[in-house]
Amino acid sequence: RPGAFEAITRRVAIHEGRIYILTTPYNRNWFYEKIYKRGVLISYELTKNHGFNRVSEPNGNEENGIAIISCPSIMNPKFPLESWEFARKTMSDWEFDMFYMGKFSMPPGVVFNSFTDENIVQRFPIPPEWPVFAGIDFGLVNSACVLIAEEWKRGEPTGRYFVFGSYLSPEAREARRHVVEVHKMCPHKKPICYGGAHSESGWREAWSAAGLPIHEPTFNGLWIQINTLWTAFAQNKLFVFDDLQLVINELRSMSREIDD
Repeated sequence: RPGAFEAITRRVAIHEGRIYILTTPYNRNWFYEKIYKRGVLISYELTKNHGFNRVSEPNGNEENGIAIISCPSIMNPKFPLESWEFARKTMSDWEFDMFYMGKFSMPPGVVFNSFTDENIVQRFPIPPEWPVFAGIDFGLVNSACVLIAEEWKRGEPTGRYFVFGSYLSPEAREARRHVVEVHKMCPHKKPICYGGAHSESGWREAWSAAGLPIHEPTFNGLWIQINTLWTAFAQNKLFVFDDLQLVINELRSMSREIDD
């Protein structure tokens, strides 16, 4: 977890100690964002006679001091060739790439497969003149909110939006406390808020009474909303700040159930 890595980093700092991480890629979490993407990738391609070619291409990360060494399992001299061939023939390509080739891959059924590294940007100050919107999901315990700013240049909207804040309630709270937390994330103006299903008018009234008016979404169909979001990512109209790791993880892990 990121907290463990940060603790280790502090402990080796005084002696400039090196950190060695050995792992199998599972999902594009904090490790992928903070380490993998910022390292120099060294990989090994298999030859026809089960040999290996070392591959290292410059990617502009040479000054970050991070080396990513991606090794196929068969490089281990004790790994049986029969087990390798069996896995290669019986597993899907994405599973084999992750668990036997040491490569990050995209599993099937991921809902927002249009959400890529290009949709993740470094944080910057939101100009006070940009319109700000909030998307809210009500719940007794897991009330959630994301804040989105609409980019404007030369007095005109550009059609691009940036997710710059997120809130997930850790406990059951009354509407007033939720509203306070949302205001903390957006102190310079009151966002235009949308949230809840058609039947959740009670929640909207409670938040509105606490000082944050909530509008019912224009489209209430779940898949209409999902398809709209999918398209915004695909057309590079929607971006997420890179320090909103929870939001990024949710977008990358949300998936449909699939059969065999």
